[in-house]
Amino acid sequence: MAPPDDLRNLPLETLVAILGSGRPLHEAVLEQKRRTVEEAFQQACEASPEIDPHRRIRTETFLLQRTRRVAKAIDRLVEILARLVVHKDALSWRLRGPVGPLALARALKAAAQSPGEACFLLTEIVLAMRRVNVAKIAVGITEEEVRGEMNSVRGEIEGLVRDALQANGTVPPALKEYVSTALDEARG
Repeated sequence: MAPPDDLRNLPLETLVAILGSGRPLHEAVLEQKRRTVEEAFQQACEASPEIDPHRRIRTETFLLQRTRRVAKAIDRLVEILARLVVHKDALSWRLRGPVGPLALARALKAAAQSPGEACFLLTEIVLAMRRVNVAKIAVGITEEEVRGEMNSVRGEIEGLVRDALQANGTVPPALKEYVSTALDEARG
């Protein structure tokens, strides 16, 4: 089942806000949509950045703050993935839906300031997915089905990591080594 149009390809900041809110997903999505409308209205009514110096600073681009928000979203994602699975469609939606690990990975790759940032954060998603105890969550479907779907999504995210490693721009050798070691560990 495909997500509604307004939930497809959510930008990174929206996904991070939804996952990081700690509220039930449906409430967090509604709150974020309301906020987006309010912010658009405020921007239309407020002074331009040339007049208001506070609007010139965009803190969402500060690396440490951004990484902290993404880490919180990844932790929340693990909580969501660690819930009981009673049907294969529910698992697929959880993994491939608009606020699943694949959507977060794609948004991270698109919003990354550098290939190195993309590699690091995408690798963290793969490692986080590894923390989900498949035996505990498989209730309505078999462990093998859950494991297969999880491995499939992890494989797609690893493909995004490989793409980022080969992208224009240099990834520091130490980061390449970290990514390689971490992905090997996640597969093991």
